[in-house]
Amino acid sequence: MQNLIKSAIDERTEEKRRKEHQEIKLRQQQLQQWILFGKLSENLQKIIKECQQYSCQQTGVVDVENLFINLPKDVENNIKRELCLEPIKKVERFRRLSDTSLLHLCDCVKPVVYAERTHIVREGDPINEMFVLHGMLWNFSSASSTNNVPPLDRRKEFLKDGDFWREELVNWVQDESSSSSSNKLISQTTIQALTKVEAFVLRVDVLKNLYNEKAKILQSWLRKDFFLVLIRISERNTHEKTPPSPGDQLTGPEIVV
Repeated sequence: MQNLIKSAIDERTEEKRRKEHQEIKLRQQQLQQWILFGKLSENLQKIIKECQQYSCQQTGVVDVENLFINLPKDVENNIKRELCLEPIKKVERFRRLSDTSLLHLCDCVKPVVYAERTHIVREGDPINEMFVLHGMLWNFSSASSTNNVPPLDRRKEFLKDGDFWREELVNWVQDESSSSSSNKLISQTTIQALTKVEAFVLRVDVLKNLYNEKAKILQSWLRKDFFLVLIRISERNTHEKTPPSPGDQLTGPEIVV
């Protein structure tokens, strides 16, 4: 009797192992078919495969949303950096940021997936996010020339892999950070997914925090250096009774955030 029970337990255990092996094999195949997987470095691909192999939580089709469910935070950030850093660098305002800030932006993006024909943003809606895109979107407007809205540049009506959408949000955030206005940036176009779209979203609050930190650093420098210059001028006037030299003039710092 004991031998029969042991044999039954061993059989169930072996069946469970075979099932897990099949699931892992299927997951590896899905990873290889995931289009963004091929854009990652070989080392990162290897790490992801190892993480999936030891993960007990398996999901369906691989995309940027469900892939991150089973990954450690550092691996997740490395994926974001490899997929988003170059598109982010293409944004003119971001070129002024330090490498540390650029990597921080990559770490802050959130993966999202939009089904085919989904309206991501409608004309007249507030803009709260920027996107690094993987898929194809249609950018169109219903406004006519009577509304004093210039027609879209037809070369930019369709957005595709690697495009960075809503660059104007950066300019708006910088302007807002220097004022007390609470106005929202309104979309002049409707954005619709033409295919399944995988994207990385950079929210407006992340951008605001970044530029607020830059402003704090600049203000701190100005206060500190201003008082140092005043002290130097006062000491020189007291001891030498001569006007300050050009070396006492305040020069702006190179802000690296």
